[in-house]
Amino acid sequence: MDETLLREVVKEAWERFSAHVDSELTRHITEPKWNWPRGESPRDIVDTGDLRKSQEMAIDPRPGVMVTKYRWTVPYAPAVHDGAVFKATDAEGNPKTLTARPWTRELLKDRQRLQTTFKLHFTLSAKRRGLGGNRGGGAPAPAVPPAGGAS
Repeated sequence: MDETLLREVVKEAWERFSAHVDSELTRHITEPKWNWPRGESPRDIVDTGDLRKSQEMAIDPRPGVMVTKYRWTVPYAPAVHDGAVFKATDAEGNPKTLTARPWTRELLKDRQRLQTTFKLHFTLSAKRRGLGGNRGGGAPAPAVPPAGGAS
C-alpha cells in the first residue's frame, strides 16, 4: 500500500473517530445517569446548557500525529467534572460541596468499544479509497457496539 494513501486513510479515520468521541462526550453530559444529592436523581449534568455548549474539539494538524484535545471553556467545568468544596457554608456551617460527575472518565472506561469504533472508521476510510474489503478473505468491518452494552 502506498504510504501517502495509508496516511490519508489514518488521518480521515482519526478525524471521524474524534468527531464520534466528541458526540459521545456530549451524550455523557446530557444522559440522566448522575447521582445528585438534592432533588431528582439520577439526572443529567445540564442546567443552563452552557457547559455542553462550551465543549470544544481540536485535532492536532501535524502530519502523523493522532492527538485530539477536548475542553470545556466555562470556568466551572472542572468543578462539575471533579467535584468541589467551596468556601461558602450551609446553614450548619459546613462547606458547600459539588458532587463530581466525571463524564470524560465514563467514556474512557469502555476502551474496547473505543478501539472497535476506531477500527470501524479505519475500515470505512480504506474502503472509500478502494482499499480493503473482503476480496482477499479479510474480516468484514466491525460493528460499533451500543453504548453501555456488551461488546
